[in-house]
Amino acid sequence: MKKVILLLLTILSYSACTQAQIIETDSKMRTVIREPEKPKSPRFTYFTAKVGGGALTDGDGGICPSANIELGVMRQLNDHGLYLGGEIGGTIIGISNKTENVDSFIFSLGPTLGIMKPIKENLNFDGHIGIGWSPAYWTAELGGGVWYKNYFAGIEIKENLDVDYNFNVFGVLLNLGIRF
Repeated sequence: MKKVILLLLTILSYSACTQAQIIETDSKMRTVIREPEKPKSPRFTYFTAKVGGGALTDGDGGICPSANIELGVMRQLNDHGLYLGGEIGGTIIGISNKTENVDSFIFSLGPTLGIMKPIKENLNFDGHIGIGWSPAYWTAELGGGVWYKNYFAGIEIKENLDVDYNFNVFGVLLNLGIRF
């Protein structure tokens, strides 16, 4: 009987599918088995800075050059790459009409939800959606890009609506950024 129990314990301890550890044995050969704890991956918080430019509509159907700047934060929520963040920044739109050139600045502050998935070592895909608020506008954005180490290159589609939904600015921006 002792040989059978010893043989079973040997098979159990060398089995590849069993990750248990024997932590306590007394004289009656009673064994307590506990699964080892899986290590938790650390949650990261990154601060980001992005600048870019592109083309936006001016609300009357014309296309205007634009530039943007954003400061943000990204907090990893789980092991699958999901993150929650926030951005503060603005977009400068160069509106030109027949009589004058006007630069318009649209300030934005709001949350972002995204996912970051590894492609290769030090290369990650980043896709996100966000909504921003400013005193006169609501901003919706959809973006994607790649992070190489701490450097970002991506594209962002933005739409700005005034609070009365009369003025609509839509466009595409190319961004470069860094995280620290």
